[in-house]
Amino acid sequence: MDGEDDHVHLLVEYPPKVAVLALVNSLKGVSSRFLRQERTDIQQRDWKGVL
Repeated sequence: MDGEDDHVHLLVEYPPKVAVLALVNSLKGVSSRFLRQERTDIQQRDWKGVL
């Protein structure tokens, strides 16, 4: 994993039967949930509950 101030780069190994879209949606959902737990101030700045 590598990153900068506003984004990260991930090298992910996953089964070929899993669609890329499903993998990305899963990663986004999990990272959003963790971010909301750690940074409660973000909820005041998000737009309609979407990061």
